[in-house]
Order: sequence, then C-alpha cells, then structure tokens
Amino acid sequence: AKMSKSLLIYPYSSETSDILRNKSFRERYEVIHLCAFPGSGLERKDAGDVDRGGHIGIMVEEDYDIAIKDITDVLFSDYQNVKVKKEDIFEKIDKAYNLSKNVIMSKQLRKQYSNWKKEDVEEEYPILRWLKAIDKEKVEKLNGLGEMFDYKKLVFNEGIVEISTPLVGVVGTAQHTGKFHIQLQMVTELRRIGYKVSWIGSNWLCELFGGHEIPSFMTETNYNETEKILLLNRYVKYIETLEQPDIMIMGVPGGIMPCSKNITGDFGMLAYEMCQAAIPDLMILSVFFDEYQSNFFEEIKNCIKYRYSTKLSIVSICNRRIDWDEVKVINRNIVPYFTVGSHLVDTLIEKNKSQTNIELINLRNSADMNSISQNIIEELEDDHECIIF
Repeated sequence: AKMSKSLLIYPYSSETSDILRNKSFRERYEVIHLCAFPGSGLERKDAGDVDRGGHIGIMVEEDYDIAIKDITDVLFSDYQNVKVKKEDIFEKIDKAYNLSKNVIMSKQLRKQYSNWKKEDVEEEYPILRWLKAIDKEKVEKLNGLGEMFDYKKLVFNEGIVEISTPLVGVVGTAQHTGKFHIQLQMVTELRRIGYKVSWIGSNWLCELFGGHEIPSFMTETNYNETEKILLLNRYVKYIETLEQPDIMIMGVPGGIMPCSKNITGDFGMLAYEMCQAAIPDLMILSVFFDEYQSNFFEEIKNCIKYRYSTKLSIVSICNRRIDWDEVKVINRNIVPYFTVGSHLVDTLIEKNKSQTNIELINLRNSADMNSISQNIIEELEDDHECIIF
C-alpha cells in the first residue's frame, strides 16, 4: 500500500491559499493541516476567510506543536510580517527536521535558515548549473541548437535568442494582486485540455506544479542588468528546448510601477528585464480594485504596448483595495491593502466593460477565471496563423 501523505502548511496566510484552492494539489494528501501565527485572528476559521475567495473547508489551527504531530510533510511559506521574528520560523523548521518530516520551502528561506544555522549555503547557480546540465546530444538533435550553449562565447556575441513557443506574460500593478492565482489556474486548465505547458512562476510555489522559480541571478548583484536579461533569455530558451511545450506562461513577481513615492517596489525593473528577455505574445495584467476612471484600462493598454512591445488582452481585478490613507504614512516598501467583497468587483466590471475591448475579469469569480485559458488560446490562434493548437 502506498504510504498516505499528510501536510502541514506553516504559517498559513493568503500566500498559500491559492494552492489550497487547487484540486489536484489537495488530492495529493490524505490530510491537510493549516497553522497560522498566534494572534493572526485566523484560528478556528475556514481557510478561505484569509482571502475572502470562498469556502475551502479546512479549519485553521494555531498550535504548531499539536498540528505537526501526525503529518509527513511540512510546507513553510515565505511569510512577510513585521510582527514575526524570523528566528521563530527557523526554530519551527528545526523541529520539523528533528521529527524527520519532509520539509518543503523556497530557496530563499532555505538560504536564510542555513545562515542562521551557520551552515554552508550551497551555491545555487555555480555559473549556471543548468547550462552545463544539459544533455548535449539531445540539444544538438533539437534543431542543431548544440552551438547555443557554449556559454561564454554565446551570451555576449549573440544577443537575444528567439523563443518560438507562444508566451503569455502575467504581470501586476503591484504585489498581492493575485498573479500567482491566475497562473496556477491557467496552467491547470491548459494541461487539463491537453496542452503541454512550461511555466516560469512569479512565486516559488510554482515548483510544486512542475514550474520553475525565477533564477536567483535576477536579484543578485554578481551580474549587471544587461547580463541578467541575456541570461534569463537563455534560461527560458533552455526550458523551451528541454520541455518542448505548446505554450509557455511567465509570471513576473512584484509590480510594473511604483505605488507611491514611498512605496516604490522595484520601480518595475524586474518586469521590464523579464519582458526584454522573453517578449510575451500576450499579456495578462492583475490590478487592485479601485474606482478607476473610465479611460484607465485603455491607458494601461498603451503603456504595456509601448513599454513591453506586447498586447494587453486580459485585466484581472482582485478583491483587494489599496489603503490610500495608510499609504500616506507608511514607511516600509510594502503596499497596504484591505480585502473587499467580490461582488464589488463584479459591479466595477459591469460599469467599465463597454469602455474597453480588453477582457475584464474578476479574480474571485470562478466562471471568469475558467474562461481565461479559452480566451488566450483563441487570441494566440488569431495571432499565430502558423501555430496549430
């Protein structure tokens, strides 16, 4: 009999609610426990309350020591919260290892944990392991791409290598706009219909679904901006060569613009670099809920057309709203928001639908979300006459 697997997610927050809403993920485990930080106000509530995205049917617990007892796997989420000391999380990770649990966490958290333990951190990309790891023969068979991976000669002589697979970019005006939810939904649905999908995700959790985390060299200082773009371009090409997908999804972390003078994010740098490395054929933009002026959607469509040389085809509106009063006083680089009812988003869409030919969808409306993949396929078919889906 196969051993039944059970999972604890700690600390549970809206970062991990997306994977819980994914049926295929839930089916991997017999039992799923969720544990929130003491004082988070989530204890004894339904997991779905955290993002007001509808009932999930698992109750959130608060006592980690009890929750961890009878489970096999522990997933530690990258939780950003001022009130929480990193040490507390590291001690919980220690406990999980001591109890011989299978520990799942992001590379970033693993690095921080190893530093805390004063252990050696394994270098993540010693001059980009994946370029060496390629089975040379296999690559040569693929359209004589064998040349491509002579690394030094290549990157600076050749400039950008073309990605020929249709590529859909998913960006947001800021963090916390639901980009990961859109990607996961799309990837799941496209695979269900029978497409082979390669996914470079805006969140490390994509690795739990056969996706690829954005390589750490994009945020390291060892490379200048030009090198990062060229390297990422090769990385996307490498995934395309290896997986030979029908369609690629690329999610971009963070936002495409500063939120305010104080809350700058990264000024949209990463988004710009990623979209230079692999220009999306179509773009999906995720935005906060707000009282938008009627021309907002057309304006942003132009912004995306000229900045990223691509076409904005869908805007997803999430059920979070920027807390503008808080923005005026905040001194941390984090966008303050509160959650609103999903029906407000439906009303906003009704009001603006006629003003724009961009598809407006409600992130928390499952019918809307299910329509994304179909819309994308139809648009790609129109744009790529040569590609037979």
